Amino acid sequence: MGDHVLHAIEPLPLSTLTTLRTGAAPERMLEATTTDELVTALREVWSRGEEWLVLGGGSNLFVGDQTFEGTVIRVLTRGIEELPSPHAGRIRLRVQAGHGWDDLVAYAVEHGYAGLEAMSGIPGTVGASPVQNIGAYGQEIQETLVEVELIDETTGAVSVVPASDLGLGFRTSVLKHHYGSVPERRAGILSVTVDLLVA
Repeated sequence: MGDHVLHAIEPLPLSTLTTLRTGAAPERMLEATTTDELVTALREVWSRGEEWLVLGGGSNLFVGDQTFEGTVIRVLTRGIEELPSPHAGRIRLRVQAGHGWDDLVAYAVEHGYAGLEAMSGIPGTVGASPVQNIGAYGQEIQETLVEVELIDETTGAVSVVPASDLGLGFRTSVLKHHYGSVPERRAGILSVTVDLLVA
Protein backbone atom coordinates (compact mmCIF):
# COMPACT_ATOMS: atom_id res chain seq x y z
CA MET A 1 0.00 0.00 0.00
CA GLY A 2 1.61 3.23 -1.13
CA ASP A 3 -0.62 5.58 0.83
CA HIS A 4 0.93 7.32 3.79
CA VAL A 5 -1.31 8.77 6.47
CA LEU A 6 -0.63 12.45 7.01
CA HIS A 7 -0.45 13.52 10.62
CA ALA A 8 -2.53 16.67 10.73
CA ILE A 9 -2.23 18.06 14.23
CA GLU A 10 -3.78 20.95 16.10
CA PRO A 11 -1.65 23.88 14.90
CA LEU A 12 0.81 25.00 17.56
CA PRO A 13 1.84 28.65 17.90
CA LEU A 14 5.09 29.04 15.99
CA SER A 15 6.41 30.98 18.98
CA THR A 16 6.65 27.62 20.80
CA LEU A 17 8.62 26.04 17.93
CA THR A 18 11.11 28.76 17.01
CA THR A 19 14.18 29.90 18.92
CA LEU A 20 13.19 33.55 18.48
CA ARG A 21 9.83 32.79 20.12
CA THR A 22 7.67 34.63 17.58
CA GLY A 23 4.67 33.60 15.53
CA ALA A 24 1.01 32.71 15.84
CA ALA A 25 -0.41 29.29 15.01
CA PRO A 26 -0.73 28.61 11.27
CA GLU A 27 -4.01 27.61 9.63
CA ARG A 28 -2.84 24.02 9.27
CA MET A 29 0.04 21.95 10.58
CA LEU A 30 1.33 18.54 9.51
CA GLU A 31 3.97 16.37 11.15
CA ALA A 32 6.26 14.13 9.10
CA THR A 33 8.23 11.49 11.01
CA THR A 34 9.39 9.50 7.95
CA THR A 35 10.74 10.52 4.55
CA ASP A 36 7.66 9.02 2.86
CA GLU A 37 5.38 11.12 5.05
CA LEU A 38 7.44 14.23 4.28
CA VAL A 39 7.22 13.59 0.52
CA THR A 40 3.47 12.94 0.75
CA ALA A 41 2.90 16.09 2.82
CA LEU A 42 4.86 18.33 0.47
CA ARG A 43 3.19 16.92 -2.64
CA GLU A 44 -0.25 17.40 -1.11
CA VAL A 45 0.43 20.99 -0.08
CA TRP A 46 1.96 21.83 -3.46
CA SER A 47 -0.94 20.24 -5.35
CA ARG A 48 -3.30 22.62 -3.55
CA GLY A 49 -1.08 25.57 -4.45
CA GLU A 50 -1.17 26.93 -0.92
CA GLU A 51 1.50 28.75 1.05
CA TRP A 52 3.84 26.39 2.84
CA LEU A 53 6.64 26.44 5.34
CA VAL A 54 8.92 23.57 6.29
CA LEU A 55 9.90 23.77 9.95
CA GLY A 56 12.88 21.90 11.33
CA GLY A 57 14.50 23.18 14.50
CA GLY A 58 13.04 26.67 14.06
CA SER A 59 16.38 28.37 14.71
CA ASN A 60 16.73 31.94 13.48
CA LEU A 61 13.31 31.73 11.85
CA PHE A 62 11.41 34.96 12.25
CA VAL A 63 7.70 34.80 11.62
CA GLY A 64 5.17 37.54 12.25
CA ASP A 65 2.44 37.35 14.84
CA GLN A 66 -0.35 37.24 12.27
CA THR A 67 -1.72 33.79 11.39
CA PHE A 68 0.25 32.07 8.63
CA GLU A 69 -2.34 31.40 5.93
CA GLY A 70 -1.12 28.03 4.80
CA THR A 71 0.40 24.80 6.03
CA VAL A 72 3.44 24.37 8.23
CA ILE A 73 5.11 20.98 7.85
CA ARG A 74 7.12 19.92 10.88
CA VAL A 75 10.06 17.77 9.81
CA LEU A 76 10.60 15.18 12.53
CA THR A 77 12.56 12.62 10.48
CA ARG A 78 15.62 11.28 12.24
CA GLY A 79 18.37 8.78 11.54
CA ILE A 80 22.02 8.40 10.51
CA GLU A 81 23.05 5.76 7.98
CA GLU A 82 26.72 4.85 7.58
CA LEU A 83 27.81 4.30 3.98
CA PRO A 84 31.15 3.46 2.37
CA SER A 85 33.15 6.36 0.96
CA PRO A 86 34.98 6.04 -2.35
CA HIS A 87 37.91 7.78 -0.67
CA ALA A 88 40.36 5.82 1.49
CA GLY A 89 40.19 6.50 5.23
CA ARG A 90 36.79 8.21 5.00
CA ILE A 91 33.15 7.35 5.67
CA ARG A 92 29.85 8.76 4.48
CA LEU A 93 26.88 9.54 6.67
CA ARG A 94 23.43 9.96 5.15
CA VAL A 95 21.35 11.90 7.64
CA GLN A 96 17.61 12.56 7.66
CA ALA A 97 16.55 16.19 7.33
CA GLY A 98 14.88 16.42 10.74
CA HIS A 99 17.89 15.10 12.66
CA GLY A 100 19.35 17.66 15.05
CA TRP A 101 22.57 19.16 13.69
CA ASP A 102 24.28 19.06 17.09
CA ASP A 103 23.24 15.42 17.50
CA LEU A 104 24.97 14.62 14.19
CA VAL A 105 28.16 16.40 15.30
CA ALA A 106 28.10 14.51 18.62
CA TYR A 107 27.63 11.21 16.75
CA ALA A 108 30.58 11.96 14.45
CA VAL A 109 32.87 12.94 17.33
CA GLU A 110 31.85 9.88 19.36
CA HIS A 111 32.70 7.58 16.44
CA GLY A 112 35.98 9.31 15.60
CA TYR A 113 34.78 10.87 12.33
CA ALA A 114 36.41 14.25 11.65
CA GLY A 115 35.18 17.23 9.67
CA LEU A 116 32.19 18.54 11.64
CA GLU A 117 33.56 18.97 15.17
CA ALA A 118 34.16 22.73 14.94
CA MET A 119 30.48 23.21 14.12
CA SER A 120 29.23 21.85 17.43
CA GLY A 121 26.59 24.00 19.08
CA ILE A 122 24.99 25.35 15.89
CA PRO A 123 21.22 25.14 16.43
CA GLY A 124 18.78 23.66 13.94
CA THR A 125 18.36 20.56 11.85
CA VAL A 126 20.56 18.80 9.32
CA GLY A 127 18.12 19.65 6.53
CA ALA A 128 18.73 23.35 7.01
CA SER A 129 22.53 23.05 6.99
CA PRO A 130 23.14 23.16 3.21
CA VAL A 131 20.50 25.85 2.65
CA GLN A 132 22.46 28.23 4.86
CA ASN A 133 25.87 26.63 4.17
CA ILE A 134 26.46 26.73 7.92
CA GLY A 135 29.92 27.08 9.37
CA ALA A 136 32.00 27.93 12.41
CA TYR A 137 35.66 28.23 13.32
CA GLY A 138 36.88 27.73 9.77
CA GLN A 139 34.75 24.69 8.96
CA GLU A 140 31.77 24.89 6.61
CA ILE A 141 29.26 22.23 5.62
CA GLN A 142 30.35 22.60 1.98
CA GLU A 143 33.74 21.06 2.84
CA THR A 144 32.17 17.70 3.75
CA LEU A 145 28.82 17.84 1.93
CA VAL A 146 28.55 15.27 -0.87
CA GLU A 147 24.92 15.47 -1.94
CA VAL A 148 21.38 16.16 -0.83
CA GLU A 149 18.22 14.26 -1.54
CA LEU A 150 15.46 16.70 -2.31
CA ILE A 151 11.96 16.94 -3.66
CA ASP A 152 11.35 19.57 -6.32
CA GLU A 153 8.30 21.79 -5.90
CA THR A 154 7.74 22.22 -9.63
CA THR A 155 7.66 18.52 -10.51
CA GLY A 156 7.17 16.73 -7.18
CA ALA A 157 10.08 14.49 -8.20
CA VAL A 158 12.64 13.20 -5.70
CA SER A 159 16.25 13.36 -6.83
CA VAL A 160 19.79 13.30 -5.47
CA VAL A 161 21.67 16.50 -6.22
CA PRO A 162 25.47 16.81 -5.85
CA ALA A 163 26.78 19.57 -3.61
CA SER A 164 28.40 21.22 -6.63
CA ASP A 165 24.93 21.99 -8.02
CA LEU A 166 23.75 23.84 -4.92
CA GLY A 167 25.58 27.12 -5.56
CA LEU A 168 27.10 27.10 -2.10
CA GLY A 169 28.55 30.43 -1.05
CA PHE A 170 29.03 32.23 2.25
CA ARG A 171 25.90 31.29 4.25
CA THR A 172 23.87 30.76 1.11
CA SER A 173 22.82 28.33 -1.62
CA VAL A 174 20.36 28.13 -4.51
CA LEU A 175 17.79 26.77 -2.04
CA LYS A 176 17.79 29.77 0.26
CA HIS A 177 15.00 32.31 0.43
CA HIS A 178 16.56 35.76 0.35
CA TYR A 179 14.59 38.74 1.58
CA GLY A 180 12.19 39.91 -1.10
CA SER A 181 13.03 37.15 -3.58
CA VAL A 182 12.33 33.49 -4.17
CA PRO A 183 15.06 30.87 -4.13
CA GLU A 184 16.57 29.83 -7.44
CA ARG A 185 15.38 26.32 -6.72
CA ARG A 186 12.19 25.67 -4.74
CA ALA A 187 12.60 22.31 -3.08
CA GLY A 188 12.39 20.47 0.20
CA ILE A 189 15.45 18.66 1.55
CA LEU A 190 14.88 15.04 2.59
CA SER A 191 18.40 13.93 3.53
CA VAL A 192 21.98 15.16 3.53
CA THR A 193 25.12 13.10 2.89
CA VAL A 194 28.52 14.13 4.27
CA ASP A 195 31.94 12.55 3.73
CA LEU A 196 34.13 12.50 6.86
CA LEU A 197 37.66 11.48 7.76
CA VAL A 198 37.95 8.40 9.97
CA ALA A 199 40.35 9.56 12.67
